Amino acid sequence: MVWSLLCCAWLDAPLEVHAVTPVQVHRGEVVTVHGQGFEAPIAIELASGDLQHTAQPVIDDPRTLRFEVPRIPPGSWDLVVRNDREAVRTALDILPDPEEVPCARGYQANTELSLPEGVAVVVRFFPDGRQERVRTLVSDIEAIEYSRRDGPCSAIHLRRMDGTRLLFEDGEKPLDERATTLGAYLGKPVEGVPGPAQ
Repeated sequence: MVWSLLCCAWLDAPLEVHAVTPVQVHRGEVVTVHGQGFEAPIAIELASGDLQHTAQPVIDDPRTLRFEVPRIPPGSWDLVVRNDREAVRTALDILPDPEEVPCARGYQANTELSLPEGVAVVVRFFPDGRQERVRTLVSDIEAIEYSRRDGPCSAIHLRRMDGTRLLFEDGEKPLDERATTLGAYLGKPVEGVPGPAQ
């Protein structure tokens, strides 16, 4: 009888959050929450002002759960862990996406556009075999940005409404015509393409 009480005491444990790692995280990264009372059904909510988003929790055990941070604007967010009896709130900082340096990345990439689905996708292939898919809704794209640095490097970025940029394509050859074509295809303004010579 004593053993059964000890083994299953966590079933009645109140919901608590003891630690969140990391507390500063980029979108798409996994956050681990340590505490107690993590039993199904459980929900993860992220709130900032009037904005509210959910994330899909994975319960590893009654003291540990994790979730992937959705594509939400950078800034300070309330992380709410909720079960059917109570909710616990703590803080989480969403960092801006790191800016990629054109022509200096450690992966190969394929890009896909689908107007019927309304998405732009960059699939990154890393030397260690990992793959990463970055999806952006076409409706979230504000403009196409073209740049050419000193030396042989041109780049096309998709600038999102939240101000973040996604490196869409880069290379040693000029990509100004490609940027113009991409802007026309998506119906977005193109910035940085030089005009005709006067």
